[in-house]
Parts: sequence; structure tokens; C-alpha cells
Amino acid sequence: MARPHTAATQIASQCLAVRARLVSRALTAVFEEELAPLAITASQFNVLVLLTKLGPTRVADIGERLALEKSTLSRNAARMQKRGWLDSRPAREGRGRELFVTPAGEALLLEARPRWSRAQKRAEALLGKRGTAGLMGAARAIWGA
Repeated sequence: MARPHTAATQIASQCLAVRARLVSRALTAVFEEELAPLAITASQFNVLVLLTKLGPTRVADIGERLALEKSTLSRNAARMQKRGWLDSRPAREGRGRELFVTPAGEALLLEARPRWSRAQKRAEALLGKRGTAGLMGAARAIWGA
């Protein structure tokens, strides 16, 4: 019969979920540090980038694409709207609302780009070439482009 300590040792040393969360926290901290002077979080920055790329998008679709819980996305979107980076309107299909980037949000994205670039280089250094390639490959395998 397996002992709890033995099971815990195996799980602690091999658990992909724990490792993924540790990597995620370390990488998020790098991006948060670089973006902090602009008063935007890494999660908010991801929303800004996605909306800039896609144009007006329903809130539910943003959450699905970024794997964000509805409450997290709603809270971030409200803060971003308050700061003038995003605005919303009724969705074109008549279901729900869609968010879009304002001129202030576009200006913030351009201002943030050098900070993102520094964070990206720091993150790549943390992961190394193989780790970076592995992470990018895993993300493509799970989420596509």
C-alpha cells in the first residue's frame, strides 16, 4: 500500500500543474515589473493587445481567447475603461457587449512596446532557448497560433 508521504513526494517532484504555475508566476512577475510604471498589469496588457489586433470583440470571446474567467475579465475591463484605454458598445450581433481600444489605449500600447520588449528578453533569458521554444511549442499545440 502506498504511503501518503511517498505519494506526495512523487507528485511534488513531477506535477506539471505545479511547474506550469511556477513558470507562469515567474514570467508574469517579469512583465508586471516592466509594465508597472505605466499602471497596467500583464493581464490588462494582454487584453489591450488582443483587442488592438482583433478590433471590437465581444467580452465572452475575449475571455475564451485569453482563457480568462468572466469575473477577472470584467474587473480588468472596468479598470481599463475607467482609465480611458477601452470603451464598450452593444455587440453588432445584438448579444452582449463588445469592447474596443480607444486612442488612449492605442497610445499606451505604443508606449508599452519597449517595456514589453525588455520583459520578453528577460523572460527568454530566464527560460533559455530550449525552454522558450518548448513553451512556444506547447502553447501552439494547445491554443493554435
